[in-house]
Amino acid sequence: MFRALCILTAFLAAIIGVYYWIKSPAGTALKQSAPSVVADNPAQTATVSPTLSAPVETLTRNENPSALFAEFTEPKQAPAEHREMHSRAKALFEKGQFAEALGILKQLEQRDKSVLATIGYIHYHMRNMDDALIAFEESLRHQPASEFNVRKKLVEIYLYKENRSKAQEHLERALALRPQDTDLQAIAAWIKREDTAHAKYVEEKSDRFKVTFDGHAVGAASRIVLRILDDAYRQIGRELNYFPEKSFTVIIYTQRDFRNVTRLPEWAGGAYGIFDGVIRIPVHGAEGQEAELRRVLFHEYTHALIHTLAADPPLWLNEGLAEYFAGGWPQRTVQHVPLTYLHDRGSFARLGDVSAVNMAYWESYSAAAYLADRYGKDRILALLRALGKTGDADQAFRDSIGISYRDFVETWEPAWKKKK
Repeated sequence: MFRALCILTAFLAAIIGVYYWIKSPAGTALKQSAPSVVADNPAQTATVSPTLSAPVETLTRNENPSALFAEFTEPKQAPAEHREMHSRAKALFEKGQFAEALGILKQLEQRDKSVLATIGYIHYHMRNMDDALIAFEESLRHQPASEFNVRKKLVEIYLYKENRSKAQEHLERALALRPQDTDLQAIAAWIKREDTAHAKYVEEKSDRFKVTFDGHAVGAASRIVLRILDDAYRQIGRELNYFPEKSFTVIIYTQRDFRNVTRLPEWAGGAYGIFDGVIRIPVHGAEGQEAELRRVLFHEYTHALIHTLAADPPLWLNEGLAEYFAGGWPQRTVQHVPLTYLHDRGSFARLGDVSAVNMAYWESYSAAAYLADRYGKDRILALLRALGKTGDADQAFRDSIGISYRDFVETWEPAWKKKK
C-alpha cells in the first residue's frame, strides 16, 4: 500500500517517465546517503516557491534498464545464434551504444519477430517515442511473451502523445493480465481523478500553446497565462536561439484541484510532465499575482523546451536552467551538497523539508548560471543537443563544452568564487 501511494503521488505529479541509467563519471557518488543541508540564510531560501518538474518518484523509478531489457527479450527457446546476438545487443545497450544494439536486433527481426518488443524498449529508453510506439504495437501482433510490459509502456507513450483513449485501452488490457500491479492501479486512479476535475474544463489556444481550465473558477487567468507563455517562447527562444516547433498544453487548476489531482507537496508551485509534456499550475486568480505567475510559467516552459532537446539531463542542470530563465535568485551561492548528488533524475523533494529543497534549487541555479556565463548560451544549446543524442553526461560535456563532466562538477564553484 505504501509503495502504491508513493507511485501515485509521483506519477500524478507530472506523469514523468522511465528512470534509466546515465553513465555519469559521478555514478558512485549518486548512490551515497543524502548529506544534511543547512542554509547559510534560511530566510533567503524561503523567498522562492519552487516548482516541481520531476517528482521524487516516477512510474518506473526503481526500474533496472538492464533487467527490463532482459524481460523484453525472449531468447530462452531461440537458436544459439539468436541468443548470441541478443547477448551482444544487451552488452551494447548497457554501454549506451543504442544505435549499435538496434542494428543487431533489426538484423535478427527478419528471422525472429519476438525482438520487436526489445527494439521498442530501446527506442523508449532513448525517448524516440514514435519509433517505440510502432515497434511495440507491431510486437503485439505477434503475441509476445512480454505482452504485459509492452502494454505498460504503451500506456505511458500514449499519455505522452495525449491519446488518452489508447492509453486507457492498454491500461485496461495490462491490468487484465496483472490486476494487482500497483503502478497501473495508481495510473488508473489518477486518470479517474483528472477526468473528474476536467469534466467542465474549456480550452483557449495561441500559436504554440493550448490552455485547459475551469472557465468559471479560473476566469480571465487563461488569457494572462497565454500571454506570459508567448513571452517565454519568444524571450527564451532568443536567448538560446532555439524555437521548438512543438505545441504545448497547459492545465490551469484551482489550488484545490491541483492538490487533489497531482498530490504534490504544498510548496510545489507547478509541474511539468516529461511523459505527457503537459505543464500543470495552480492559480488563485492571476490579477495582482502576475510576477509570481510569470516566474512559474517561465520555469515550467524552460523544462518543456529542454525536454524537446534532451530526455534526461542532469537534474541540477534541468532545474538550474529553469531557475535561470525564470529570473534567477537575488544572489548566487556556493556548493552546499555535492553537485553529483543533485544529478540524478527524480526530484529535489527527496531532500525532505522545504529549506533543503530551496537550497538545491539555489545551488543548481548558481551552477547553471556559471555555465551560461562562462561558456555562453550557444554552448548550453549544444550541450542539451548532445545530451539528447548520447544520454551520456560526460561525453556531452566533452563534445559541447570542451571539458569532462567531472571537471565541470569539480571546478565550477572554485572558478566562480575566484571570478567573484
